[in-house]
Amino acid sequence: MKPLIFLFIFFSFNNSKLFCVENLITEKYWRLIELNNKEIVKTKSPQKEIYMILKEDGKIIGFSGCNSFQGEYHTDMENRLKINNLITTRMMCPEINLENIFTKRLGETEKFHYRNDTLTIFNLDSLKLAKFKCIYLR
Repeated sequence: MKPLIFLFIFFSFNNSKLFCVENLITEKYWRLIELNNKEIVKTKSPQKEIYMILKEDGKIIGFSGCNSFQGEYHTDMENRLKINNLITTRMMCPEINLENIFTKRLGETEKFHYRNDTLTIFNLDSLKLAKFKCIYLR
């Protein structure tokens, strides 16, 4: 009986860590609320809202203010997050500078922290790059 209880506790602990990484940040609409320690003011137009979605299959998709983007990401149980192979559409827009900074920060991402529906990304030196708020669509 004791080995069975041990296995249950071990399995539950390991699954809870996996649940935190996989289910708390994937398949959610993450709206950008801060970039380079500056608040991002939400516009009235949803087409201008900067966001990302981390798909369960390791893909990232989103909108960077003017252009759509997609790429790949990898994460682990140590809250490491690496975003790779980002590609974007290339329309010219007045806010292209903000978009360029945003996509550059995504490429520099190495770690993340999740708390209270807020996702914060950091570089290798633990410098905060951006902060996102989860927007529930249902």
